[in-house]
Amino acid sequence: VSKSKTISGGLTYTKNLLIFSASKRVLSDNINLGANFKLLNIYADVQGTSWSTDFGVIYEANKQFRLGLLLQDFLSPQINYFHGTKYFFEEISPTVVLGASIYWKKIILSSDLRLSSELITEYRTGIEIAINDYLKIQLGMFRNTSINITGGLGLEIKKIQLQYSIIYNPYLSMSHIVAL
Repeated sequence: VSKSKTISGGLTYTKNLLIFSASKRVLSDNINLGANFKLLNIYADVQGTSWSTDFGVIYEANKQFRLGLLLQDFLSPQINYFHGTKYFFEEISPTVVLGASIYWKKIILSSDLRLSSELITEYRTGIEIAINDYLKIQLGMFRNTSINITGGLGLEIKKIQLQYSIIYNPYLSMSHIVAL
């Protein structure tokens, strides 16, 4: 930080998240349960590691309307940081996500609210348009401390999906996400 209290120079920040997911239809044809196990590594001036779990349920009211509930970071883990010989940690607050989606022909409209100890911490909305059986385009936005714009492409071949998305944040550089 310079004398004028402006940030000068740069900071390299990398966050790697590896997610293992599983889901299953249960009880009836309109209820799906799922779970994630996540491993997180953060590299900046310090290095941090963590693990976490999510649990979710989706209720398909009919072919056009779905409701979802996600318990994110359910076991309330912490990120363990170390820098040289110093160790410290940061608690991860559990989050509840309530969502709804509407399906119409080849278009999906979705929206959700993220609730945590700070009440509503984030609002997200988006649209996905299926160009054909293999290619999908996604556009969205979410609001937390600022408005972030997102866009992406999805490719699905024989039940295998490849997703690429980019997030624009007015205060940070572009974030790229690749998922298989």
